[in-house]
This record gives sequence, C-alpha cells and structure tokens, in this order.
Amino acid sequence: MLAAVLLAALASPQGHLAHTGVPVADRDRLIVDLIAGLEPYGRSRGHANVEADIGFDVEALVAIGTEAVPHLIASLRSSQLWVRANVAYCLDRIADARATLPLRKALDVEHRPEAKASIASALGSCGGAAAVPVLTRLADSSDRELRRAAVQGLGSTRSPSAI
Repeated sequence: MLAAVLLAALASPQGHLAHTGVPVADRDRLIVDLIAGLEPYGRSRGHANVEADIGFDVEALVAIGTEAVPHLIASLRSSQLWVRANVAYCLDRIADARATLPLRKALDVEHRPEAKASIASALGSCGGAAAVPVLTRLADSSDRELRRAAVQGLGSTRSPSAI
C-alpha cells in the first residue's frame, strides 16, 4: 500500500496525498509509519540498507509535504534521538512556517548536539526573519556542528538582518 499511495501522490498534479483519493485515516497512518521509520535502531539487525531505507522515508515525507507537517511537529518530542534529528531535517526541506514555534521550543529542550544542529538548520528554513536572533546566538556556540547549522540556518532565512 505504501508504494501505491506514494506513487499516486507524486503522480498527482499537486504532488500531495490529499489529491490521491486515499482516506485521511490511511494517509495519517502512512505518515506516522514513515516517521517511525526514521529511527535506525528500530530496524532489524543485519539489515544492510538502513541508511537507504531512512533516506526513502525522508524523501517520502518531503514529497508528502505540508500534509506531513503536523505529524512531524508532534514527533519533535520523540524520545528517540534520530527521529528528532531526521524529523527536523524533513521540516528543513519542507520549510513550512507552522513549524517555527515548535522548532524554537525544541531547541530550548534539546540537549543532544546531533538533533540540536538539525533543529537549528530547520528553524532557519521555516522561521524567516523571526529565527535570526535565536540562530545568531547559536552561531556563537562552542559546538562546531551547531555553529555550522546556525550559520546555514541564517542563510536560509533570506533575511537582510541575518547578515
């Protein structure tokens, strides 16, 4: 079912699940299943293509686009580090302003640098000029990866105040 629904979504002129005729409950279940697949340690041991599988799930969520955003936002609170990091990456690619406040809140509570960097980058894509003060503070972080993500996020804001 997953492949058929995704192919229908991508083939629709609008490129979204809403135009596939698939019931909302099934679309929601598909999105939730894709998000659950963002955790590499939930995969079976010995599976050689874990990164490829996660890449497929990420690309599928990005292709689904704005319909996935509420589920992605909710998953910023996952107990799983790599779910949080990969969800932020999806939000970064989708760049939906609805994620701005949840991303800011996620930055406040996130302690793992792997996820914090992804969240910072996503905040730049989603938050525009409103993200500049937060990202400017993060650009002075002692963590090199967080500094890089903050600077990348500042560039993504496309705001003159980010310069």
